[in-house]
Amino acid sequence: MTDAPKKKIVVIDVDETLGYFVELGIFCDALIQTAWNNDDAAQYAHFNHLMDAFPEFLRPNILDILRFLKQRKDAGECCGVMVYTNNNGPRAWVAHIIRYMESKLGAPLFDQIVAAFKVDGKIIEVGRTTHNKTYDDFMRCTKLPSNVEVCFLDDQMHSHMERGKVYYIQVKPYTHQLSVQTLMDRFAQSDALRQSTNAAVPELRAKVAHFMQRFTAAHVPKDPMEQEIDRIISKKIMEHLIEFFKGSKGAKKIKDASLVKTQKHHAEVRTKTMKVKRKW
Repeated sequence: MTDAPKKKIVVIDVDETLGYFVELGIFCDALIQTAWNNDDAAQYAHFNHLMDAFPEFLRPNILDILRFLKQRKDAGECCGVMVYTNNNGPRAWVAHIIRYMESKLGAPLFDQIVAAFKVDGKIIEVGRTTHNKTYDDFMRCTKLPSNVEVCFLDDQMHSHMERGKVYYIQVKPYTHQLSVQTLMDRFAQSDALRQSTNAAVPELRAKVAHFMQRFTAAHVPKDPMEQEIDRIISKKIMEHLIEFFKGSKGAKKIKDASLVKTQKHHAEVRTKTMKVKRKW
């Protein structure tokens, strides 16, 4: 008699795990005020064009990692890929990030988004009981069977997720800030984005720069060695996912130096961007 196949799922954080979306959000806020006549919906109408213009906002090779997960789902080895996020924007913001990635994969991948507990004091995810990410809240929101094996990928340590059959991969937070000049240069170079507004590009540059300087630190180009570390981390993520699907035995926490640690002199050049609360 053969054993029943194990139920395995992968749970992924969004911000600084899948990519760096803080600056994109601030740039969208700037465009809403300066280029899109205060129309919040415009950012979603042009979201994929924005992401195409700024590939640096995605963790290196994250699409290859997601393709691997799609293959595991198609092979019946993975019964779900889900998002567990504390992003304090609306569900639509995270949903558009996810749908963009699926558009690049050419097929649906994610089964559910477990959103933040509260935003501006209003409960968003009714199954959650706290802002902390907890195993119990996650299971309550997803209604998964208790015997499921979970691979949890996040850039932060959430101690209440270290429960049950959880294979926990903690990665170094991914950031990649672009200068306002770069943002506006690429906006102008994209036919779709340039045609989204009647405002003159030179005028937009000044207004966007003025808006963004209130929320972002002075731009520091990302160190090439830091970028190489990001690529190595993505390789390590893939290795650990392969191990998980080959047959992890019970809970395991992955927190090795190549995934979460950066030497001090690299840390000094890391971009610092203020995380602002999204208003839309």
